Amino acid sequence: MTHVPSQQIFLSYSPTDGEAATILRIELEKAGMPVFREESPVRLGDGWLYSLKDRLQSCSVFIMLIGREGVQQWNSVEMQLALARNLLPTDDGQWLPIYSLLLPDADPKKIPPLLSHFQALPWQIDSAVPKMLLTAIRSRTELFSVAKQLDSCPYMGLTTFQRGHAPLFFGRRKETLEIIRYFGTQSQINPDRIRREDDQFCRWIQIEGSSVSGKSSLINAGLMPLIEQGALWPRTGFKTWKILGPMVPSENPLQQLAELLECALIKDPDERDFSRSYKQLLPDDTVLNKRLNAVKDPNVGFVLIVDQFEELFTLSNKNEQRRFDAQLANALLEKDSRFFLMTSIATGFLEGFEHLLYLSEWYNTRCKRYALPSVSQTALRDIIERPARLCGLDVKDIVPDILADAKNEVGVLPLVENALHYLWEHQHDNRLSPTLYQQKGGIAGLLETQADDLLACLEQEIPDSKADALKLLLALTRISPDGRHTRQRIALDEARHIAGRDDVQRGQKIIDFLSGKPDASQGSQKSKGGLRLLTIVGAGESSGNYQMPLYKQQFVDLLYEPLIRARGQDENTGQLVGYWQTLYEYIGNSSQTNNYQHLLMQRAKVWEHSRGFWRWWHLAGWSDLWAYHKLGVSNSESAEGRFIHWSKVALGVKTALQVLVLAFVGQSFYWTQKHNLPVSYMLMQQRFRLIDAGFLPKPFPEMVAIEVDDIAPVIEPNIAFFDDGEPVLQEPKFATPGTEISLAKHFFLSKYEITYQQFDYYVWQQDGKVEYPATAKGGRNQLPVVNVSWYDANAYLTWLSDKTHKHYRLPTEAEWRYSDRAKTTTDYWWGDGIGKNKANCTDCGSAWDGEQSAPVGSFAANSFGLYDTVGNVHEWTCSVWKEQPDGNEYTCAFQSGASRVFLGGSWRNRSIFLLYSSRDWDVPGYTSDNLGFRAARID
Repeated sequence: MTHVPSQQIFLSYSPTDGEAATILRIELEKAGMPVFREESPVRLGDGWLYSLKDRLQSCSVFIMLIGREGVQQWNSVEMQLALARNLLPTDDGQWLPIYSLLLPDADPKKIPPLLSHFQALPWQIDSAVPKMLLTAIRSRTELFSVAKQLDSCPYMGLTTFQRGHAPLFFGRRKETLEIIRYFGTQSQINPDRIRREDDQFCRWIQIEGSSVSGKSSLINAGLMPLIEQGALWPRTGFKTWKILGPMVPSENPLQQLAELLECALIKDPDERDFSRSYKQLLPDDTVLNKRLNAVKDPNVGFVLIVDQFEELFTLSNKNEQRRFDAQLANALLEKDSRFFLMTSIATGFLEGFEHLLYLSEWYNTRCKRYALPSVSQTALRDIIERPARLCGLDVKDIVPDILADAKNEVGVLPLVENALHYLWEHQHDNRLSPTLYQQKGGIAGLLETQADDLLACLEQEIPDSKADALKLLLALTRISPDGRHTRQRIALDEARHIAGRDDVQRGQKIIDFLSGKPDASQGSQKSKGGLRLLTIVGAGESSGNYQMPLYKQQFVDLLYEPLIRARGQDENTGQLVGYWQTLYEYIGNSSQTNNYQHLLMQRAKVWEHSRGFWRWWHLAGWSDLWAYHKLGVSNSESAEGRFIHWSKVALGVKTALQVLVLAFVGQSFYWTQKHNLPVSYMLMQQRFRLIDAGFLPKPFPEMVAIEVDDIAPVIEPNIAFFDDGEPVLQEPKFATPGTEISLAKHFFLSKYEITYQQFDYYVWQQDGKVEYPATAKGGRNQLPVVNVSWYDANAYLTWLSDKTHKHYRLPTEAEWRYSDRAKTTTDYWWGDGIGKNKANCTDCGSAWDGEQSAPVGSFAANSFGLYDTVGNVHEWTCSVWKEQPDGNEYTCAFQSGASRVFLGGSWRNRSIFLLYSSRDWDVPGYTSDNLGFRAARID
């Protein structure tokens, strides 16, 4: 039996609008419409919602009077109860019509989303009640305005509804209200006395449905606006709500959570530190709860919305997945937590919860699972007609056809929205044409026609791009043998390479075109009916108080999953037919690719469960990798990606072992040619590598101690030099009068002149920052290094000091000459004559006379143990050149540009120029093939 409430009007209003409410009550009662009068007001306390509900139950009409303050908290509760009777009546007699009256100072933008779906009428207290309202109350019918409120298209096409689209979101009001009512407690008690630690207190709601059921739109445009309006207060006790998200899990969900926390808790964007927040979450699985509970206002609740939760199973890094799982579980189970969780997931991925160590434990006991039903015919009519009224659009002729087509379709909402968007683009006289609708093949045919037209336009914009676009769409498809393919996101960089055939700019143009960017379509969007096939996710958005962080990585996703799915079987052939046959056939014709995809998944699974030697054994070979390469798998965090990655590593190691010698030879040859080094230096490069690896000792110079503590001063003889037999007395460059040399401290001098091998190892260590010196006549290796300037020599010795932590430099002129004489008073350290084969000069009787330098150590050492101090190559000192000794020979001078002394003579000089007092000089930048150096060390 149908119960009919009494014919009373329930009037909801803010206390500040009390005067207006009194006048309205009087006017309504004059019109013969009694207004419910409270004998005693309902106050917060146990059973308060029951009392309020009973009072509303006795009324047959609900009027919301909205003034300057909008809909307040208490009014919001009354509104929810009224909406429950409007959307969820137990019988026809319980259905409650809802009307809104706007006072002059009311802001229409502040009307709660679900209430905004009901026509609001303006009213001034000094005017009569609108006749339209009185007529609607008497007939208990909805109030519809004929005034046009919207100029743009009221239909979303394939695009997901966002927060700002709430006024256009119809057809899911019933589901929205049901889901909201599941949060918190089901007891009708004072919100201030709610016990949140109760096991029956619900903190986690999960919306489950097919991938095309409209879960994301329901969250964005249905649930989020209600939560922001405080709809959860009566059952949770929190008056103010902050929304974290919605987020779609990426490879790094913990990093996303860290960014959402910063956006929610820190108002000033300049003060947000995403990196710090992320580092806080890593070591401590309770940080999420701690940070939320640290908020000072006790009336604030937080809800994290995770849309497309299945991506946590299919895309996320395993380590981040575990930590993300732990943070959420700990926050949900903490008794004093302010944390609530809303997730949405495609029903085909529910088994993925077994991979979540923490949330899976509470999945069946703490999670309220809501199965999102298909859109009913009544709701579908609302979806078509209510937005049309907002823009004065005539849809009466098209409604029966769309409702008939929708009966046999799954995930019909996006199909209907797309068809309506297309027809709106081609409207005539504010009327949607049923003829055009039938010509295009109905809701499914319109999608296919638009998609084919889009590819044709793309081919005109970018030649030879159709095949690339289909290849990209295939990469966005997770293929199923039964034809129930699902979409999968891929990184934007990967999508660019696939679509552009490694031309990323071309790939980006194709992606822009398919995602509907105006600059890509160049004004042709209307000819395509506004269709978009792709969406780029990962960029930050903001709407009102809601803000998403700007994630570093972006992804490409299919906008609508039926684009890749089978619609049904052909009546004649029995073959599966796709919603978009062009793409469905392309996927089917890629059967070999599909087989490889399936094989890859199986082999990756076997490999993941292998251990030890068998883990190596089960990796793929070259032929398999070539086939898998065509699949475009590049996500190294997936099982398939890791399998391919380690297969490549293994093959790389095998190949490297097989071609190691050839690789070393080829690279070494190139290295020698690049640096103008002899081919024999290919082996020297390997020697340097072994030295770097620690297998060979570093080629540092061997040092000899020169003791001078108790040595008497040494008197240099006066020497007159001769040039071609003639005395040269006026050439200060070559001779100095006899001088006394006396040193106070011992020092060290390198046993040999610095060799090419030693200097070249220094250059090798500089990684290309220093040029190798030119090769001397006779080669490099153990020959004394030449073609080096004074600056080059000092750079080497500075590097040597850094490497050995000892102080190296060039010797002073006094140190060098003292070491050269080695306590003797003869012409040369071995005697007065040059002798034969004692040194290397033009007349020394050696094998290298006048031709080239000799390898270091080719002649006998002096009594100090130093080699080649006479002849072979000149040696730089650190002393500045002066014509007459003035003490400068005892010091190192580093002023720029001053000429420096070099001593010892060389293979180019006659023996007379090898005497102790022979001196030469040049500017520091000077180089020669007979000028090198020796290292000194001072302790």
